[in-house]
Amino acid sequence: MRMKVVILGCGYLGYNLALGLQDKYDVTAVGINTPYHDGGFRYFERDCFREGFGDGLGLEAAVVIDAIGMIGNRDTGDETTALLQLKQKYAVLLNELERSRIRSLIFFSSGGTVYGSSPVPVKEDTPLNPGSLYAKSKVMLEDMIREYPFSSLILRLSNPYGGKQDPNKNQGVIPILIRRALKGETFLLYSGKNAVRDYFYIDDLCRAVDLLIQKGTSGVLNVGSGKGTSLGDLIRMTETITGKAVRIVDRSEDTVVGCNILDVSEIEKLTGWKAETALETGMRKEEERIRKEEKL
Repeated sequence: MRMKVVILGCGYLGYNLALGLQDKYDVTAVGINTPYHDGGFRYFERDCFREGFGDGLGLEAAVVIDAIGMIGNRDTGDETTALLQLKQKYAVLLNELERSRIRSLIFFSSGGTVYGSSPVPVKEDTPLNPGSLYAKSKVMLEDMIREYPFSSLILRLSNPYGGKQDPNKNQGVIPILIRRALKGETFLLYSGKNAVRDYFYIDDLCRAVDLLIQKGTSGVLNVGSGKGTSLGDLIRMTETITGKAVRIVDRSEDTVVGCNILDVSEIEKLTGWKAETALETGMRKEEERIRKEEKL
């Protein structure tokens, strides 16, 4: 009998993870108002922040993966109110998981933001420095999860890309750059060409999650490529791969060079995992996918 995996949230990460894991696990995805679900796996439309949402889902002894993502990376506003409301919602969700006696919870945090900027690769024990509302929400939820008795694994992801993605969501700099170049549209530059980030392909994330489920790992782990790429280099790679120039409108205001690269030696030591898809290879896959999607 295959292990039960229940994925909360059927957005970009939840959808692609469900596709990537369904051959090895009994996968169910749960979410609301998603443009992603297309019948490729078992899906229930439910609000995960309502009491009793787990009834009939078979949560008992299941590995639950939280890929909900309630606050966006660019969201602003009254942080105190937003965090309080999120805390109240998650209290309902986590209580339901405890009541259902799940096997374990895997929570997708944000290694790309919770550490802040660092000139060197950051390890799991690097002091956290969340600057945005998004990053603060991830740190708060990490702390909440640790208070519950079930086993939990917090994955601090860098910047996954690739796989199916809703073009209307405007998520992820790599597909945005490629789509803008192919369609001759302008790319709004907010962070500056020297901003350095850690990008890794979605298939590598699925493989990491699979290995960690099999191993029953708990605690906190970084997941990324362990390599940094500047936005300027991404733009040049996009132009090479597409054969088209990227039309840039510069809206960047921050003169500080932001750098975020994850040290992924811990997950490699535990499982032997490392990101296998080279950035150029993954970007070429994205270019092919987007050309087909846009009929270009």
